[in-house]
Amino acid sequence: MKYLLSLLAFLLLGLAQASLLPAQAALGGPPGLPNADTVYDYVCMDQEVGEAIRFFALNLGIAADIAPGIKGRTGANTPPGLSPQAYLDHLAAEYRFVWYFDGTILHVAPSSSVQTEVFSLQKNNGARIISALSRIGLYQPKFKHGFDLKGKILIVSGPPAYVSDVKKTVEALESADRTHIAVLRGSVETPVLHSKADMPAEGQFSPGLSKIP
Repeated sequence: MKYLLSLLAFLLLGLAQASLLPAQAALGGPPGLPNADTVYDYVCMDQEVGEAIRFFALNLGIAADIAPGIKGRTGANTPPGLSPQAYLDHLAAEYRFVWYFDGTILHVAPSSSVQTEVFSLQKNNGARIISALSRIGLYQPKFKHGFDLKGKILIVSGPPAYVSDVKKTVEALESADRTHIAVLRGSVETPVLHSKADMPAEGQFSPGLSKIP
């Protein structure tokens, strides 16, 4: 009996400590920079870091959105032989900025511009939002994500462009009418339609991301 009580107390303590869980990994990866496995060839020169980032994006064939406040000059202190991501990470650490690539645009902003948004969810939960972000290629595990045990509060911290994209996704999922979803099952000749009400109840997600569909 004492063993069972101790085990129950341990589990309850673990749940209490996990009241806000980080949403990390085990999901589809974020969009990678083009030519991620190659060495980024560049010429070391004294130039504004903003210009270096702009040329970097131009060489990779992607657009760049560089926020004001990126300051400093690059030079010979940048090590050679870096991959595109390693090069960008080096500049980010050296000149204190954060970057986010959404698959089309490279967003760069000062580290001081990182913001936190708290979402109160009604029709969804945190696990479903994170899963949706992953499926559409927006989820960035390097930024902070968390949700409560019931999943009705989602917290995201990151650069403004990323937080904005998460907000748009949350708003779209929250405004979607989930009561008229139909599922087609069977052959074309004998379709079987199920309304949302007839479908099996969606399983309860634990905050651990291993159970996110």
